[in-house]
Amino acid sequence: MPLGILAFVAVLVALGVYVALRMRAGQPVGFTFRTVVLAYFSMMSIASFLVLAAGLTSGAKAGLSDALGREFSYFTPPKLRPAPPEGPGSGRGGELRPPSEEEQARNQRQVERQYQEDWIQAGSLVAVGSLLWALHLWGRRKAESQDEASAPFFRRASTTMLLAIAGIAGIISLPTGIYELLRYLLLPTDDLFSRQPPGSTLAMALVFVPIWLYYLLQALRRSGAEA
Repeated sequence: MPLGILAFVAVLVALGVYVALRMRAGQPVGFTFRTVVLAYFSMMSIASFLVLAAGLTSGAKAGLSDALGREFSYFTPPKLRPAPPEGPGSGRGGELRPPSEEEQARNQRQVERQYQEDWIQAGSLVAVGSLLWALHLWGRRKAESQDEASAPFFRRASTTMLLAIAGIAGIISLPTGIYELLRYLLLPTDDLFSRQPPGSTLAMALVFVPIWLYYLLQALRRSGAEA
């Protein structure tokens, strides 16, 4: 998962910043085992939260198709397509025709399979992500109580990393989702072309934009309290 890799890189950067700040303050740079454990729980709580968010995104995509139709979230073939030539050297073919009933049924089964897979993926990721996030969040808070010297730094770093990750996902998905939605609603339809379904990008925006705004408010509140 790209966001999970980004979280891992962000924790490594946070550790580098932590070392630099301790060196600048003239404090010993050596890591205690508690500091390493706290860094682990911080990284894994972020990764688990992203697994949960990915599951919510899959569920939102499938849910949008329930409310607005399967074609809103899933690709459907065009209503007309060129007919194959009747035989070698016949010179005929290329006439536009609707897909046969068998093709339509096969296409519908494929869409429904994608829809069902999204719900299965959503349930699996939400269940596993919620459990792992709760466990690592509990472990992080326990580690913070045992390492009070570095706990404030890792607490601020976790908020900053989640703000950055959710902000990147939200800022990219929100305008893209709005563009795809307007294109889906406003551009004229054509039986020869399939419309690009906006459900996937909108689902990502619906999940990550609120997360981004929440951690943005948290960051502003903490910065105001420390001013």
